[in-house]
This record gives sequence, C-alpha cells and structure tokens, in this order.
Amino acid sequence: MNKIHIKYVSFKQTLENVQLLREKGISSDMILVEMTKKEWEAFKFLILH
Repeated sequence: MNKIHIKYVSFKQTLENVQLLREKGISSDMILVEMTKKEWEAFKFLILH
C-alpha cells in the first residue's frame, strides 16, 4: 500500500495534519512526513525535550 506523504510545515501544523489523518483511520506507519535533515533534528529536539 502507498504511504501518505505530508510536507513538514511546522511542528504544530504537522502534528495537526497527522492527527487529522489518524482520525480518518490511517495508521501512523502509513504516514511519511517529508522534511529536511535540519527540520528532522529540530523536530526530534522538540519531541524529546
């Protein structure tokens, strides 16, 4: 099955987008967030701190 690609916008917006997809019954492992390495580092930092 194809993964659903969502573009990383901001931490808050991306989280909202993922939650909306989950409410529609799409599992987290089917959602692929497209982001740069720098965005990923910032995202991880926000999640872990």
